[in-house]
Parts: sequence; structure tokens; C-alpha cells
Amino acid sequence: MELISTQLTNEMKSTPYSTIVSRSQRWFYDSYLTGNNDSLPEKKNDIFLIPGKIYTFGYNPITPEEKLLARVPAFSFRPINLIIGQKFTKSGEFNPFGINLTFVPPKVRIMILDQIIRVFNADIIKPSIEQIQKGGQPTRTLPINWEMMQKMLEDSGFEYCIRSYKYDAFTSPPQIISYEDWWKICTFTIPFIKTANLMGIRSVYLKYYENMTGVKKIPKELKIAERTIKEVKSYKGVY
Repeated sequence: MELISTQLTNEMKSTPYSTIVSRSQRWFYDSYLTGNNDSLPEKKNDIFLIPGKIYTFGYNPITPEEKLLARVPAFSFRPINLIIGQKFTKSGEFNPFGINLTFVPPKVRIMILDQIIRVFNADIIKPSIEQIQKGGQPTRTLPINWEMMQKMLEDSGFEYCIRSYKYDAFTSPPQIISYEDWWKICTFTIPFIKTANLMGIRSVYLKYYENMTGVKKIPKELKIAERTIKEVKSYKGVY
């Protein structure tokens, strides 16, 4: 599987970027927002989001909006989340958490997913795609967790977009976004959000960049440190 940046570069050789954006938006609506009649299981706790996969799902926070927005600047009714783990809460719930890519500026999404592909493509992603194309199931998922993400995505600001979810607040079944479609979710802004101000997603992006760079403006150039396969494999308890 090619890097997201490479896939986009190749697409733009024959297609205007504005067309790529509109096609990707239509793909997302058609694939995940229309024609899906699947219902949630009777017991929502039967849902389990697998770390290392990207999911999208309908979500309606149980916490009242006023209290939620006092704690965080925004929430998403349709998260696109790279799950990195599960955690037990004080109330005994088992909640998934991950990087809500909805809140990550598209340019940074590209860098984050490029980093993951760069490390795991040869051993896991490419073989998984080949197995699925043959009608089988992948034997491995990405072995990622919170500690690994901190190591792999240092200086990317990803921590700002970590969100956890209560299964009781799901309004539609979670759907996986396949590896082959990762590049599409890096081309457009996801509109299903509620913010504490009138700036909408722009305010979230600005806060993300501030968390990433320490500067309250959109930087002209973006870069995160590239981690090698050797560095990740040498990490204790990982891979």
C-alpha cells in the first residue's frame, strides 16, 4: 500500500484536487450515511472496536451539551476514529478511545497515516489487503496502543484529538474504513460537529495547530519526525 501522500499526488496528476474532494465527500456519504439499515445490537456493550482500525459511527454524547462544551471545545456526531485502546472507567464501563481524525486538519491526517503505513505496511497492511482480496480474513491487526502512538507521532499534536466513547451513546453500528480508503478521508472536512463558538471546525483546527506548534496560527510548513521500523520494533512491549 502506498503512502497517503503518494496516492494523493498520483490522483492529482489526472484529477483536479477540488474534484477529488467532492468525490471523496460523495463516497463517504454514500458508503456510511445512506443505505445502511444495520441496527445496533440489543446490548450495545456487545460492540467492540478493535485497536488499529479506523471506524466511523453515529454518536450522541450522553453528557448534556452545555457541560460537555465547557470541558472540550467540540464534539462530533459522526466521528472518524483510529482506535488505539480500551479503558475501564470508574463506573465499570469498558470504553474505546482513539484519535478522532475528524478534529485533525487534513494535512496532518496525511502525515499521521503516512507514519503508520510507513511502519506497518510490509508486515501487516499489505498482507492484510491481499488476504481480504482473496476472500479471507487478515490474521493480524495493527498492534498499536497509546504508548506506541506517543513514540510514533511525537510532535504531531495528536493528543489533542484523543476521545473516548460510551457504547450507550452510539446511534448507528460502527463501520470500518478499509486501508484502501484511508487516503479519501484525508481530503475533506467532516461537517458533523458541534463547537462552543461560531467558527466551527476552523476553531478546532486552530487549537490543534496551537497544540502541535505552540503558535496560534496555521503554519506554512508542517512536519513530524519520521520513525523507522527499527525504532518501533525496539519499543518494549510493542510489535
